[in-house]
Amino acid sequence: MDIKQIKDCIKADKYEMSQHALERALERDIWKEDIEHAIIHGEIIEEI
Repeated sequence: MDIKQIKDCIKADKYEMSQHALERALERDIWKEDIEHAIIHGEIIEEI
């Protein structure tokens, strides 16, 4: 899956976050909307 496909899934609300990711986001006071915005509008600074 490439970044365009990931962004498309986010925009269409066709994805799931793991329980672990949800717990960590809650601990860090990060909202689902913040994560979505970062993925859709952010840039890849390093590819592996």
